Formats: sequence, C-alpha cells, structure tokens
Amino acid sequence: MKTSSTIPDEEGKIRYINEHFVYEVEELLFSALFFISVQARAKQLSEKKILTVFQNTAVDHTLLHARNLLEFYYYKDKDEMYARARAYVSSWQFPTKTPNVKKLEARVNDEVTHLGWKRLDVKDKTWYLLDVTNELLDTTVEFLVQLDRKFYREGLTMLETEMKKLRVKRHTDEGRQVLEYYDLFDAAMKSVSLS
Repeated sequence: MKTSSTIPDEEGKIRYINEHFVYEVEELLFSALFFISVQARAKQLSEKKILTVFQNTAVDHTLLHARNLLEFYYYKDKDEMYARARAYVSSWQFPTKTPNVKKLEARVNDEVTHLGWKRLDVKDKTWYLLDVTNELLDTTVEFLVQLDRKFYREGLTMLETEMKKLRVKRHTDEGRQVLEYYDLFDAAMKSVSLS
C-alpha cells in the first residue's frame, strides 16, 4: 500500500482537517479535563497504584496530542509529509513559542514518546499540562479565526461549538473543587463544581 507523501488537494485537506485535526484538538482538551478529574478525585481513590495509572494516562495522552498540535502550528519543515497550519492558512504567522511550549518541545520526545536515556537526568518531572493546553487552545482559536470557511464541514463545525469552553483550570473554593473554563469567544469566566 502506497502512503501519501504530498500535500493533498482541497478535498483531501477538507477531509483531513475535519477528521484528524479536530481529533487532535478534542483529545487535547478531553485529556486535560480527564487530568483535572483524576486530580479532583484523588482522595476518593484509595488504591495508590490505580491513581498513578490514571494520572500517567492523563499526562501521556495530553502530551501526545499537545506534541502533535505543536508541530502543526509551529513547525515549518516537511510540509509534504506532515500537515501544517500554513497548508490551510497561507498567511499563517508562526506563533512565538511561550516558555511552556518551549519546555514541551524540549522534553516531550525524550521523556514521553521515546524510551531515551535522558529520562535518567530529569530532575523536575512537573508538566504544566493546563498551561500548555490553554496556550495551544489559544493558538487553535487564532488558527480557526484565520481559516477560510470553505474548509468547514461537520467536524470543524462541532469543534467550533466545543471551543466555547476550552480554557480550563482547577481550584478550590471554600473547600469545594471547582473547574473553571474561560469562554474564548464570549470572553466570560464560568465555573462548574466538581465536588
């Protein structure tokens, strides 16, 4: 079976962005929400190993999709092999990499996607998942604002609806776990109680 190694025609791009791109964004969001949920329920999980497995699953899944979107938005090479934002928005200005995005880029391959020796040297194993997620989701909004509506089919239309609740963080308010999300399009903060 021959694999495609050239940029597809417009119909191929439409199929790709409505399926594969949408999948990456949704999985990044839902992985981060799963991480928040696991953290919020940590006290309820009496078996430490189960909690560790859930936490690691959430971290790995979030980082996998963050890495894919990092390459989509920020990378300029191998356009003929990999989907890039500028294949859809020719005027795409590669965003400035924030410190969190730079950390993600520097660490994710050696610490997550490859079984490398550098894992032995890691002192700080903290991943700023919600910060990286929010920054990539902000970039997603910038991309969608610039994306021509001719690419929109069911996938992007559904994603646009979901994008209204993408900025997320967890905090405690009077002893209750609260999930807060920032409505990126309506510019309003909303809260949902987790406990």
